[in-house]
Order: sequence, then structure tokens, then C-alpha cells
Amino acid sequence: MFWGMLAQASVAWKPVGEGVATWMFMDIYQAKLYRPEGVPKQTALTDDAPLKLELCYYKSITPDIFVQGANEALPAQLSPALRAEVERLHASYQAVKPNDCYTLRYENSVTELLLNQQVLFQSKLPEFKQVYFGVWLGEKPLSDKLKATLLAN
Repeated sequence: MFWGMLAQASVAWKPVGEGVATWMFMDIYQAKLYRPEGVPKQTALTDDAPLKLELCYYKSITPDIFVQGANEALPAQLSPALRAEVERLHASYQAVKPNDCYTLRYENSVTELLLNQQVLFQSKLPEFKQVYFGVWLGEKPLSDKLKATLLAN
């Protein structure tokens, strides 16, 4: 496939959309979604093309809050392999302070979680991209409003 041929090349990320996540009238983080040039955003979860979501925080957040939020949006039924990967990613979360940024990135068939450019988690499980990016972009995202702004352009 085309994306496999780009495995050695660095992805030229193009912003797709951005928005602010709010909770109880407080801005929590700025979210920005990126895709390579020419890749339709409508297939973001289902294709094998690169995808990147940056979340830069305005507030301090503890790992248990990340896990709680993700669990609200993740599918209730996951295969044992997907459940194990979700639990492994959740165990890798660290507390953030204002101006820290988490990046969820899918590239070269690997999903990664980074904190301030440092890789904390990697998964080569094919379905993991769709499941975890689905927290923000899936059928039942954390915020319909944020999903709409991320996919707005």
C-alpha cells in the first residue's frame, strides 16, 4: 500500500482541525488533529494512513482522570488482546501540568502515546488505532462538539 512505501520517510503532517475540550465551564486542553496531505478525514479511523492527535493541557491532570475519561468513550466490548493493550496504555499515563502535551500518533502501523515528545507506549495491534482514536473521533466520543471541530476542515 502507498503508506507502506513511505515507511522510511517522515510524514508531512497537515492540520485537519482543532478545538478546546471543556468540562464544567473550564477549558481543559487544546486538541489538534493532523493527517498527511491528500488523505480524506472521513476515513481517519478506518484506513491505514497516518493520524496524529495532540492534546496540550491548560490544567494539571492526574492519570486516573485520563483513564476515567477514556473508559467513558471506549467500547464496552473489546477483544482480550485489545483490552490488554488499552490497559497497557492506561498504565503508561503520567500526570500533566499546564503546557504539557500528549500526542497520540499512528504511523507505519504503530500507535504511539507520547508525552512532551517522549514515547510512553507503542502498539502494533492493527485494531488499536481505531479503538483508541475513537475516544475523540468515534461514534460515541468524549465530546461531540470537539469531534466536530477536529474534523471541521
